[in-house]
Amino acid sequence: MTTPNLIENPGGESSAGSADGNPVAAPKWTKGPQSGFTPVKYGVGLFPTSTTAGPPSRGKNFFAGGPLGTRPVVTASHTISLAAYATAISKGSVKYTLSGWFGGFSDQDDNAELSVTFKSATGASVGTSGSIGGFKAADRGYTTTFLPATKAGAVPKTARTALVTITMQWTQGFYVDGYSDNLILVLSGT
Repeated sequence: MTTPNLIENPGGESSAGSADGNPVAAPKWTKGPQSGFTPVKYGVGLFPTSTTAGPPSRGKNFFAGGPLGTRPVVTASHTISLAAYATAISKGSVKYTLSGWFGGFSDQDDNAELSVTFKSATGASVGTSGSIGGFKAADRGYTTTFLPATKAGAVPKTARTALVTITMQWTQGFYVDGYSDNLILVLSGT
């Protein structure tokens, strides 16, 4: 068994995308309190373009943290039902692979991370992946770019949902320039 990507709207393609960096709807994602999390069109203003180093098969949009507002940390989450895979998961033989592309702006340390928390049927946390991404300016060669990150592990036997969370951290400037695209959560096993 190998699932398709379980993350719906993994790069903001279900939205028209912001044409100026201001927040627009991000279908399937629940924004955290006062979050400016938004899909942004490639090539708008000083944002990454379609030729910026990054995902080879990108769409028209990527996710960004949005205007600074009152919070230096921006979050958005997406809950995924694992009910269709419950029998296999209960046997303890299912693995997950979490991956994506993460970036930021120029010499700023603003960054984006992705994590998954597995929850039981009652909603209790039964395990977490830890985060991937979080690339700062030095990691990116002090350029506006995206870098890939991947993490794999075992899905807890009692997991019935997966809560995928993007966290974008501001460090300087007037915008939360943590970027992400092509987010993937795949399950595999027997």
